[in-house]
Amino acid sequence: MGKTKLLFGAIAFFILVGLVSAEVKEINKGFYGIINDDGSLTETQTQIKNFNAIGFICGNDDCSNVIGTLWNGEVQNSGNDHELILNYSTKLLGEGYGVFFYKDGYFPFEAKIDYYGSQSKMANNYLSRKQNCQVPINDLIISHYGNKVVVNVTLSSAVSSPVLHAGPLNYVPNLIKHLYAVDANVSFSFVGPQNTALVKDVNIPASESRRVSVSVDNLKAGEYQLIVESNANDVKCINSVPLKVHSNLLIENNRTNATLPTVSILSPEAKTYKNKTIFVNIRTTNATSILYNWNGINISYTAPVYVTFNEGPNTLTAYAINEVTTAKISVTFNVNTSVEQNDTTPPGKISNLMVHHLTNESIEWMWENPTDADFAYSIIYLNGINVLNSSVESYKAINLKPDTIYTISIKTSDINRNINPDAAVNSARTLKNGVPQGDGNISINILSPTNKIYSQSLILIEIAAENATNIKFSSGNIINRSYTGLTYLSFANGTHTLHVYAYNSKYSAMKHVTFRVELNGSVIDLTAPDSVSGLVLTGRTDKSLTWSWANPNDADFAYNIIYLNGVNILNTNASTYTANSLKADTEYTIRINTIDFSGNVNLTDISNSAKTLESGKKDDGDKKKKEWPVEFLEEEQPAQFNMGFLNFSDGGGVELNQIEKKGGFNLIVILLAASCILLILLIIIIASWKR
Repeated sequence: MGKTKLLFGAIAFFILVGLVSAEVKEINKGFYGIINDDGSLTETQTQIKNFNAIGFICGNDDCSNVIGTLWNGEVQNSGNDHELILNYSTKLLGEGYGVFFYKDGYFPFEAKIDYYGSQSKMANNYLSRKQNCQVPINDLIISHYGNKVVVNVTLSSAVSSPVLHAGPLNYVPNLIKHLYAVDANVSFSFVGPQNTALVKDVNIPASESRRVSVSVDNLKAGEYQLIVESNANDVKCINSVPLKVHSNLLIENNRTNATLPTVSILSPEAKTYKNKTIFVNIRTTNATSILYNWNGINISYTAPVYVTFNEGPNTLTAYAINEVTTAKISVTFNVNTSVEQNDTTPPGKISNLMVHHLTNESIEWMWENPTDADFAYSIIYLNGINVLNSSVESYKAINLKPDTIYTISIKTSDINRNINPDAAVNSARTLKNGVPQGDGNISINILSPTNKIYSQSLILIEIAAENATNIKFSSGNIINRSYTGLTYLSFANGTHTLHVYAYNSKYSAMKHVTFRVELNGSVIDLTAPDSVSGLVLTGRTDKSLTWSWANPNDADFAYNIIYLNGVNILNTNASTYTANSLKADTEYTIRINTIDFSGNVNLTDISNSAKTLESGKKDDGDKKKKEWPVEFLEEEQPAQFNMGFLNFSDGGGVELNQIEKKGGFNLIVILLAASCILLILLIIIIASWKR
């Protein structure tokens, strides 16, 4: 009896210990992944062994706030195996866990985990390398003193690195920061009277940029061609795609500085004004200080201002000053208050008025001023009270009440005091007390085009916006077009401005870039690229169709214009496309035209038609071969048979019709057939008996 009690006690003890120590066991497998040019991940079955894992307890959903570590902060290693078993507590800690799977020579794999209880899990983790790495060069700034040259190269502000941090975790442990960065080099070549070449190495974290500078002393005077080339030099990049920027440079002895100030007077203009009080608007570049003078006194200029001039002729002189020299410009105009003023037309209204940022006690609005040459300032009202007159394209209202709606309305005035009564209006509510302030702020980066001169008409539009749910852009005749990804637009010769607007549920932002297109008139490309080839269907389900093809080999090929049932649904330089959310058992037609960087479209339609599967059926490639009797047992097949019979029509003719029965034999037909057979046998027997 004592032994029995002892046995049951031991069993109870082990059961209790098992319950207390129960946890989630996850088997993690390491595989090799490839990051494609569009940021998608190609998963392979190539095993990665000897990989590591490090885990953290998250204080919020994206783990930007870490409140603890997993596994006592120790790194877990799979050893000489591609599987690693990780254990998690029965109780979920914090807001879940952020786990990084990593190995030198690969970009890490991130996982946001919320396991708890007692269960077993299995997960695949893809330690990856990028198929093609290209390090963008955003601008080239050249300045020189005498025959000394200083060259600065800035990599693109948002995607200077060829990879973006696209994982679910907004946290990078110091231990593996180097795995998120890419090693690159930038070479500078001076080709001219004195050939010189320099190379600088640079390490660029994901989604960040770096500035690279070199200097060359005692270059001989003369004309040079400057060639700047960037290359990725990292084992985490499968291929490095070089990028080159060219510039011409003239080195002159005794030249002071290539960065000279400029100045222009936008207002007043060389004309007669009826009013003595006139709007003064001066624009400069590369100036450290600005002055204006009309009455013998130099006055510091910081922003557009109204000045009262004398009756009769006046001369206004503006100065732009930097450490090298002073630039100046003058305008002469006349004031005659006895002359009737002809200008009675007000300027246009402001556009794109939106909330840029708000807190529990402030709201900041942004907008774009009208393009009228005589626009002077905006008249800003807050809840009906004129709070400011300004030419600045933003206004921040402060010392507001929490959780309260405020309305801004803005009218415009020109330099002749003509006021546009059509006000732009926007209302917004301040945050409640205690609501986090700043989360969700939007930032915009226009990666392409940049502020430079382009020699081709087809220009890439590439925009990055953080925390935005909706991005739109405008330029010329394109008004508020939604931005969903990389796209190309064709621009004519001349100067263009691209306006970008980004929004989320709380905030908005805007940004613009001005660039110029100068096409070489002596060499005009009118030849369209070849068509795509080998367009075939490579996969289908009841809801999707996938096609693949080969792009043309033309050097100036830009992208494919893809139509589905006559609707342009995508422009891409990829060689595959999957149409999703389709109707079952329905035919769809894909059509592809190609376009080059000069905007030449190949009008030869390359098309292919295919039908989705019937509802519920799997992809063609998922069919499993079954052998009898398994197929009959696992998937009931309807019995089928055909029976012919004669139909005597009214005309005396005979028709042979078919009856098809599905889902089992018809009992009545079977009985009739059996009766006929028995009747025939009976007739034969009787006939034989009579003989």
